[in-house]
Parts: sequence; structure tokens; C-alpha cells
Amino acid sequence: KLPKGGIRDHGDQQVFHRDEIDPLKVIVDLEVRHLKNIIQISEASSLAFHGMGLLAQSGGRLSVHEMASLTGSSEAHLSKVFQRLSRVGFVSSVRGPGGGFVLSRPAEEITLLDIYIAIEGEPSMDACFLGSGICPFSRCIFGEVVPDIMKRLMDYLSGTTLADVVKGDS
Repeated sequence: KLPKGGIRDHGDQQVFHRDEIDPLKVIVDLEVRHLKNIIQISEASSLAFHGMGLLAQSGGRLSVHEMASLTGSSEAHLSKVFQRLSRVGFVSSVRGPGGGFVLSRPAEEITLLDIYIAIEGEPSMDACFLGSGICPFSRCIFGEVVPDIMKRLMDYLSGTTLADVVKGDS
């Protein structure tokens, strides 16, 4: 028997069963599985989170080449991301053959939200699940689901420092 309001995975397919009682829960379950549709976390933000975490973990300097190798990312893209992080004062660049980047502030003082804002700007608390700019309704058809998810995410990002990330990885 299927759980009320859920979806059953069948290999590569997610099947909705007609006897389900709550189709909205099914839609929300699908969307939560695809969090990208709820909050836009760009590749640049992902690189910033991972690169800054690596710097905090290393406790010292890392080159763009080293970080790109560890994250499997493009050196050119990572370099652009770190230039932006340097402009806002989170990292300093070290020039020369042993060059790279170091944290400019203690890892305990930099939150994941600080990093997100540096790359993406202020987060939108009313993102659309459907990615639609035009909605025929005055109130979101998903009710308070989107604001609730966004609030939880923002609480997590604002309450989690780079030091917490490194501590959790040990």
C-alpha cells in the first residue's frame, strides 16, 4: 500500500497513483526532490561555498588550480568567483609562484548566507516553484510552502559559519 500523498519510484520513473488523496503533497514532494526549482543556487554560489569551505579547512592558502582540482570545476570560473569574494573582503589574493587565496576573516565570522549574498545578491523569499514570472492568482497556489522552505533555508545559511562546515566534516 502506498503512503497517503506520496509518490512511488519505479526505476527511472516517479509514478503518481490515482488513489492518492493529496495531489498537492505529491507536487511538493517532487519539487523538494528538485530543490533547484525552489531556490536558485547557481554554479557560482556552489563554487563559492565549496571553495570557501576548502580554504577554511586548509587553514591557509590554496591556489585556484588546487581548488578546481578538488571541486572538479573550471579554473576560469572559480577564478571569477574568487575575484568577487575578494572584492567583498572575504578572501585576499596572494601573488607569486606560491600564490592563491586565503581567508581575510576568521571562518567563525563568515556565514553561508554572507557567501550566498556576495555571489547572488539578496535572496528572494517569494521564489516560484514553477519558475513562472506571471501567475493568474493573487495568492500562491502552494500556500505557505515556499516561504516556509525559504525561511528554513535562510535560517540555516545565516546560522552556519565556515567553521561549522569544517567542524561537521571532521
